[in-house]
Amino acid sequence: RAVVLPSGNGNLSRCHAQIDLTATQPSMALNWRVQPEDLTISTVEVWLPKLGAPPPGDLVSLRVDHPAVEGPITVSSQAGAEAVLRAPDGTEVGRVAFSAPTPPTKRGLFTVSIRPTAAADRLVPLAPSGVWTLTLARGNGAGAGDLRLQSWILRDETLPGFPLFGRQSYFDDPGYVRFYRPGVEPSQYDLPKLIGKPLAYDPADPGPVRRAGTQSGFACGATPGVVAGTVRSTGRAAAYSAGGPTGTAHRDGPDAAAASDDSPVLPGVLSAGSSSGSLVAMGGTSVAAPLAARWLAGQLKDNPNGRALIRDHAKAKNPNPRLPKIRAGEGDLDRRAPFGSQRRPGP
Repeated sequence: RAVVLPSGNGNLSRCHAQIDLTATQPSMALNWRVQPEDLTISTVEVWLPKLGAPPPGDLVSLRVDHPAVEGPITVSSQAGAEAVLRAPDGTEVGRVAFSAPTPPTKRGLFTVSIRPTAAADRLVPLAPSGVWTLTLARGNGAGAGDLRLQSWILRDETLPGFPLFGRQSYFDDPGYVRFYRPGVEPSQYDLPKLIGKPLAYDPADPGPVRRAGTQSGFACGATPGVVAGTVRSTGRAAAYSAGGPTGTAHRDGPDAAAASDDSPVLPGVLSAGSSSGSLVAMGGTSVAAPLAARWLAGQLKDNPNGRALIRDHAKAKNPNPRLPKIRAGEGDLDRRAPFGSQRRPGP
């Protein structure tokens, strides 16, 4: 048995930030934009680095503020520390907590959760939408060394085709460059330089909000084969396809990649429709992973290590991969689409 998982589609979602606290920059603020008409809870996590011992209570603190709540409130890195976010009338609209390091991550964790900003059918306490300010600051227990923190916003968007439910919040950093413009030094993988082109890789000076490190949390284990998405006509990584680094010793990013889009103007690949004899174009890394899984099903009788099979097969096809490993692993598996190339003429 083997499991193949998609790497995720959050590369451009602005849901990951890296906070480097140093002696010269002891604090940093993140703007967390929570959307209106969000019927679900919104949550952001801030992870401390892996430490050899439980962090001192004054290692780092997190302050949370919003113009429409009482506060700001501050929670330190003290095990079990917790605070309630309240509206001016005293109603609880959110909570901030710190959890001490536990296996398997052995990393301390701040969690900020706020109530939905809208309710569909009943009167319940609601959190305000807009920008929530999260300020992280070094404490006296940090000593003289640098302190690197990682933050992720939990996935919250509604799947396509379903009634509106969750709306994805994101980090609204004015320094985050979404589109190429003159004066920005893009990654070598983001060439050619086209004004207005979405940047799929972090530029030379990315700031705290990153495209790197957005790989799905479900796909960070040591055993599964993880597959990213590519554009078949160009061979480039799909802009939305998430990658590493993952912060684990056994995985830098995906193991390989497969086509998730036919071309830049023909998104998705053809898949079976729900009606008999029909086809539908579906995109995302969730359509790249099944291409690898179908191939893998015919190989397991000779080798039970599915992840190694995927990596070795991609490496054999790409001795000199053109894509960075944190985005596409050992390269494109070059699996033929089940329904051929009906969407565009062949060579």
